[in-house]
Amino acid sequence: MALLFDHSFAGAPLPAGLIMSANGVEAVSSDDYPYGISGRIYPGTAPDGSPAVCCRLTGADAEAAGGLRSEFSLDKGAALVAPDSERWYVWDVWLPDTHTPNVRTSICQIHDDPDDGEPVVKAPNLEFITYAGKVSIDIPKDCPTEQAGFRTLAAVPIATGRWVQCAIHAKWEIDATGFLEIAFDGRVVGREWNRACHFPDIKRPYLKLGLYDTYHGGLSGDYSAWYRNLRIYGGRHAASEVLGGHILPRVRSVR
Repeated sequence: MALLFDHSFAGAPLPAGLIMSANGVEAVSSDDYPYGISGRIYPGTAPDGSPAVCCRLTGADAEAAGGLRSEFSLDKGAALVAPDSERWYVWDVWLPDTHTPNVRTSICQIHDDPDDGEPVVKAPNLEFITYAGKVSIDIPKDCPTEQAGFRTLAAVPIATGRWVQCAIHAKWEIDATGFLEIAFDGRVVGREWNRACHFPDIKRPYLKLGLYDTYHGGLSGDYSAWYRNLRIYGGRHAASEVLGGHILPRVRSVR
């Protein structure tokens, strides 16, 4: 077990190793852009005055990396091999009360990293999608089959105007030894054991935080999300180790 990444995003500069895309700027590193992408991804303060990294997206932005997005990513690398294929991802997000996008808009992705020669777009391994007052957890229809398409694992009411802790606990496998466990606002919202949750790629899925017009639906308006306290753990960890306590019981999904 290991703590692989730990950053509060309290103040500038940004931590090293983030890959950022926003408003026509594609895949630049925080090593070279330590203060982010001007007006889109930058160290700042959330509406409550807390230091955080802001990701801002508007309908008038130029596309970046093939879509309308303001995202940063990390934890790329070779595919994870059991017994080290387990990951915890934990972070806080603040969405303002005005976060009412007109199209389905992602606030987090676990994204596949296709092999050379494969189609660039398959399906992210997992997404937190906001729309119509809800957060839905979408996953590929049929892992490990390499095809586009999603199904919704769970959907819960969105929480805005305050900090919300999110967590993903996964064992990235292409057979029934894998699992997914997702928490939003301190409660389990989705859980599937004994299932494939990854594609047979030579690289592992990686984390993306920020805003993204998921289905290229034609986002309009101006939206910001703030992130802080991002931690990534490798190997087996109990919820009490990474969250400071047990995850609260599963909340009923809404559709």
